Amino acid sequence: FNGGNHTGTVPIDPTISYKNSPKILAQRSGVPHIVRGRYMFRVDDIVRPAGCSNKTSGTYPMLIYPNIVNMLGETTVDVNAMCLEPSQTYILMIEQRETATCTVFNPSIARCYLPRVFDWGTKTVYFQAQQGNLNAQDEKAFVGYIYFVPPTIDPIRLDIGNTHDWFENPIPSQTMPISWYPRNFTNPEYMGQDYMVANEALYTVQLGLYVIGYREAQDDQVRKFRPEYRTLCRLTTLTNRVGDEYRWRPQEERINIYQIEQWYLNSWERDSVLYTYRFGYFKLAPINPNDATGIDLLPGLVSSPVSIHWLWTPIGSTQFVGGNLNLQAQQERIQFVQQKAAEICHDWYAEDGAQYNFIRYTETNASCPCVESQARIDLGRFMPHPRCSQVFRDISCTTVLGSQNCYLSAQNVYTSYYTGDGQRFNADSTSPFETHYGQMCCYDGEGKLMQSNYQPLIKVVDQYPYNPGYPTRAYEFGTYPFMGQYEVPGFSAFFHDYMPYYFCCKYAQYRCQLFYWRRPTSGCQQYEPPATGYVQGAGSFTTLDNRKFIFNEPGVFTLLHIPQTLTNPEVRIQIRLYEPPATGYVQGAGSFTTLDNRKFIFNEPGVFTLLHIPQTLTNPEVRIQIRLERYPNRKVEFGLLGRYLSQADLVQPTNATVVTGIALEATGTDRVVVVVRKDTRRFRYRTSIIVGNIIRYFDNMKLQKFKG
Repeated sequence: FNGGNHTGTVPIDPTISYKNSPKILAQRSGVPHIVRGRYMFRVDDIVRPAGCSNKTSGTYPMLIYPNIVNMLGETTVDVNAMCLEPSQTYILMIEQRETATCTVFNPSIARCYLPRVFDWGTKTVYFQAQQGNLNAQDEKAFVGYIYFVPPTIDPIRLDIGNTHDWFENPIPSQTMPISWYPRNFTNPEYMGQDYMVANEALYTVQLGLYVIGYREAQDDQVRKFRPEYRTLCRLTTLTNRVGDEYRWRPQEERINIYQIEQWYLNSWERDSVLYTYRFGYFKLAPINPNDATGIDLLPGLVSSPVSIHWLWTPIGSTQFVGGNLNLQAQQERIQFVQQKAAEICHDWYAEDGAQYNFIRYTETNASCPCVESQARIDLGRFMPHPRCSQVFRDISCTTVLGSQNCYLSAQNVYTSYYTGDGQRFNADSTSPFETHYGQMCCYDGEGKLMQSNYQPLIKVVDQYPYNPGYPTRAYEFGTYPFMGQYEVPGFSAFFHDYMPYYFCCKYAQYRCQLFYWRRPTSGCQQYEPPATGYVQGAGSFTTLDNRKFIFNEPGVFTLLHIPQTLTNPEVRIQIRLYEPPATGYVQGAGSFTTLDNRKFIFNEPGVFTLLHIPQTLTNPEVRIQIRLERYPNRKVEFGLLGRYLSQADLVQPTNATVVTGIALEATGTDRVVVVVRKDTRRFRYRTSIIVGNIIRYFDNMKLQKFKG
């Protein structure tokens, strides 16, 4: 099986050719140098079974493809679970959300049309047959999981090439690339019992490439600001290729961005309403012949956010008529974008100034670390930027390109106090609450915090790489419960913070200082470095109060425990200790360094409390536990077992222990367990990460969010 994450093994059948040459079989073992006599092959894909089963209803593992879904919905998933009857109605129930309607394609596969699920993380889904008036059958529902992600980090998003090119003025090329896998689209009119995966007619469908604008405007019904999505135009029509090679090969096309096939805005809206949509995204979907307004688009693939300034055109211009631009028309368009961007920048400056001053909270409660080394170790409050850091950097990074590394606040910024009681300071009687603000800190090549105060002086050239970080009114990862104005993580950040940066600093002339007046960089005056503790070598501990000791007993121990309070959750961290081989961790075995820089040696296996902070009225209880174990002596030759070596002599524990597992949990969160894999399971991963009793992999998505 090609590709995948090597997460399992499959037994083999030693056929005639293998029986005649046992040496060939040994060469095909996944780990022949460690487990002689065991022959395992890596299974790189989760194989979708061709059949179905009703015998194990309730425990049969339901397979969902894809199981990573954009939270905007607008897509479908294939469900393989129970055996399906065309006369039955099947639904996919989503945990705490709406249900998805499903269509039976064949006795094994049902296709479900997902609604918008404004949440980020794993949701439990239930697949079940329904009868009249939605009365459930006696059979239990099949249980599965879908991971919903924001559109900015969707790994299955529509590929539009280098995303940064879409933010240039002018766009580098009049024809831009786009690619997708044709087998992801099927003809919506091709259904029934003759549904065959190998039938090329199933994939013969006309696809439309749509541009959808995003803005946060006032809703007169609820009298609040809420997101608004509108289909602006259909850029072009594409034919899904059905050749045999496109079973694994992506279809690559180039589109003319200056030739619009169909507008869904009238002439007045193109001259006024269009500019209220600060950005948008592409959607590739089958064309709905009954939709003339762009409101009822069929499910498809969506891209990452892009600027839509290339749709702007002066009044009376024929830019989108012929599809080709001469040099004079291109210069007129550049000047028009500069002029319009300056107007939008001024409008944003006035609009943002009328909103609440959030800098007081981001600077007080989430002040940036002064140097990058502090941000790197302060994992509880800051994390690498999901798109613009050395850890997660990808082609979707469109801002702060001139920085060496960027970090985000690991969660929403909290308020300092509540000012509702007569605007008085009530920090003793009221607890801070979560806001929708965020902090972003960027550092240069020397690890120094980049300041926006220097931006007008240093950046004398347009493309000079000096891009300091800035606080954001809309947190990059969204705000729980993902409802209202900030319900879509990433989109609100683009609307309130990222696109104003482009309007003021990239497209318009001499307006960048307006942006940094509203988004000044943190000065790090309020930053307090965290107390850190760590375990190194074999049993060497350093506690949070800088005490050091050595502990070499194997077992599972509590490393940190913080009790729950009225305002803060309970936190518990456990670790597992195990004895290492005789040749490993000789120096510093069980050497601990505490938070107050005290050192000690501890080599007892077991589970121990590494940190415990009692619960108070204003702070939660925190508990961290570790597990220490004694490793066996794996220098012993396994092949001597039964001939020259007894079982008792095969595993000889040493006197040192190392950490082989750690568990973390807090009030209202998923339990996170990280354990070291055994020797026979280390052909790809050295550790197993278990969140919510489910093993997780980070091959396709290095950044994942869970409950808590």
